[in-house]
Amino acid sequence: MTLKAILFIFFLILTTRSKAQIVFFNDTINRTELNKNDSTIMAQVYLFLSPECPLCKSYTSTINKLYSQYQSKGFIFFGVISGTYYSISFIEEFINRYDLKFKFLIDSNKKIANQLKASITPEVFILDINGSLLYSGRIDDWAYSLGKKRKNITDHNLLNALEDILNSRTIKNPKTTAIGCYIE
Repeated sequence: MTLKAILFIFFLILTTRSKAQIVFFNDTINRTELNKNDSTIMAQVYLFLSPECPLCKSYTSTINKLYSQYQSKGFIFFGVISGTYYSISFIEEFINRYDLKFKFLIDSNKKIANQLKASITPEVFILDINGSLLYSGRIDDWAYSLGKKRKNITDHNLLNALEDILNSRTIKNPKTTAIGCYIE
């Protein structure tokens, strides 16, 4: 088999992968990892999640829809699991059960959480290509207090922020308060 054929097969494996990739992350967010000259990259979306948090489980469908809709429009999604509380097999079970397809960062020493000041799951942070914070907070206003949920969502904060970025508008509400489980 020629080198071209091997590289082509490797490329097919990488591009047809359906499962999320888990990466151990032992540093703060490296702003130089992205090609700043790539005009197709709009922003990075960091979703702090916990495999045991009921709200995180409930939001997986919404997260999957947003990922499917926006990853092809230049938004790079990362799931972040902070701390050492969960085993890799437990994290993989969560990812597979809820069919999450974006890359997951295992932030065992909580450097990403500390850098972004994340304390709740689910909690979202959107950074531009230079690493500047554009949005932080909740996915939407479904949960308005711990254990209390609205029948109808009235403010789709993450969706609105993604749309504002996509359309080069100022984000109307760049900081909201996330409701959920504490990062352990």
